This record gives sequence, C-alpha cells and structure tokens, in this order.
Amino acid sequence: MSTAFTSRFAIGDRVYIDGDKDLVAVVVGHWFSDGGTEKVSVSWVSNAELKEEWVAHWRLGRVDP
Repeated sequence: MSTAFTSRFAIGDRVYIDGDKDLVAVVVGHWFSDGGTEKVSVSWVSNAELKEEWVAHWRLGRVDP
C-alpha cells in the first residue's frame, strides 16, 4: 500500500506570506497529516539572520518568476 501526497508548492519555490510582498521566503519542506492538513516549512533572511517556520499552506502565495 502506498500513499501519494501533493502540494501546490515545490521545494525551492519562492513564496509570500500573508500577501506581504516584502517578505519573500523559500519552501524547504512539507508536513502532511492524515486529515489532509498541510503545513509548509519556509525559510528567509531577516536582519542578517536565517529564519525558518512552519506555515499553513493557505497563507502562502507563489512569487512570480
């Protein structure tokens, strides 16, 4: 038995959080649960410090290439 999970974001995609176009993050991981809930691990630099957080997928928007 196998299970397939999909996401609208790929590892390496550049995304906005909550529509804030000044905050661009990079997708670095995915978290899927049995209920279908998905969180996305994103990383960005703020004040010369690397940040990384899990964010609900619906809060993210893809940055146009």
